[in-house]
Amino acid sequence: MLISVWACTPDEEIITTDANARLTFSENAVVFDTIFSGIETITRRLTVYNPNKKALSIDQIYIGNSSESSYDIIINGRPLADAGNIRLLGGDSLLVLVKARITPRNDTLPFVVYDSLMFETNSNVQNIKLLAWGQDAHFIRYKDTFNCNITWVPGKPYVLLDSMVIKPGCTLTINPGTQVYSFTKAHLIIQGTLDVQGTPQQPVIFADFQKLKENAPGQWGGIVFEPSSTNNHIYGAEIRNATIGLDVRISDADTLPDIKVENTIIKNMLETAVSALNSDISLTNVVLTNCINTLFAGQGGGNYSFRHCTLANYNYEFGRELPAIVMNNTYRANDKEITNPLKWNLQNSIIWGNLLGEILFSINPAIDFEVASSHNILKTQIQTIFQGNNNLLNVKDKPLFADPTILDFMPEPLSPLIDAGRNIGVVNDVTGKERDETPDIGAYEL
Repeated sequence: MLISVWACTPDEEIITTDANARLTFSENAVVFDTIFSGIETITRRLTVYNPNKKALSIDQIYIGNSSESSYDIIINGRPLADAGNIRLLGGDSLLVLVKARITPRNDTLPFVVYDSLMFETNSNVQNIKLLAWGQDAHFIRYKDTFNCNITWVPGKPYVLLDSMVIKPGCTLTINPGTQVYSFTKAHLIIQGTLDVQGTPQQPVIFADFQKLKENAPGQWGGIVFEPSSTNNHIYGAEIRNATIGLDVRISDADTLPDIKVENTIIKNMLETAVSALNSDISLTNVVLTNCINTLFAGQGGGNYSFRHCTLANYNYEFGRELPAIVMNNTYRANDKEITNPLKWNLQNSIIWGNLLGEILFSINPAIDFEVASSHNILKTQIQTIFQGNNNLLNVKDKPLFADPTILDFMPEPLSPLIDAGRNIGVVNDVTGKERDETPDIGAYEL
């Protein structure tokens, strides 16, 4: 009878003691990109396979550094402490979930945290490396108290766990090379003044704290400029992966710039790179790209200046319906109609994308509307406004950019952008390269 029962047991259920029967794994190592100390990471997955015909008994699974490890392990839904003596049928697999929580080290530089996940079967010991780059940070909460005038410096990144407010009359100064990361719903709210002092070589970074990938729109709120804000300057910054990059709500009676943005890249927004409500904004050597809706929205009037800007919206990954530029002089918000003159000065800039037209106006003819443009390359169906003044409209047959699929908007060697601008006193391009006497159109000089 015993022989009969044994003979009826499928091979995949019979446990083998063969020392040559080993496990295989979906990865050789579980690796985490740079993570902030004290914050639990997203979960990484590891699949463990039994490629043998017969079952394997996993006698023990453990972490090399035991209780001192920075890693938490869940195996088939159970904590690691309860995961011993697992029978894995022939051809079957089990799921391992790995999280990391890095202990702060009071260090300004990133550091590496190693460990190993060990598997013992039939006297064999196999291991999967666990690797994370840790980074200490300054963590900021909504209720934290700050001095009126604050300076952020490079070294430890600044992480906004909640929204942070710079109050009226106060200034936040951010030095070159500083990194600012934000949780999902966090905003940097400017009621006073923001002074970003980056350089092309040491830009100031604004991004999402998880840094899931380079292109992950909507991972944090963005930078908001409220009506009391004044004298804002952003130089040498990269702003990415927010909902709205710059949300400017400063409506005043003058036409002086409420915010100057220079040598800056704003990309990968869930809605808009720059949204303005009857505001005065100056953009010089600015790249706006890869947003799901628009790149620039000027609502309810305003005064806007673009010099040597590259606005290119293709958004291959997500698709879109709205053009790169949307402007109007009448706008309804909260059941209130906002109506003001609209002025737009556009020089040595390119507005392009994969729609038939990338500029949309909605104009009340009873309100002032003025566009001054020269030496631009524009993809537009509104040709009468932009004809003449050395503007090139809807150019065909020649590639414009090196590779827009990877957001490389440097002019291609045969591009009509090259030497098509005029000297307007913008000495360097967005990368810091010196422009020649006949500069290229856009933010980049080949």
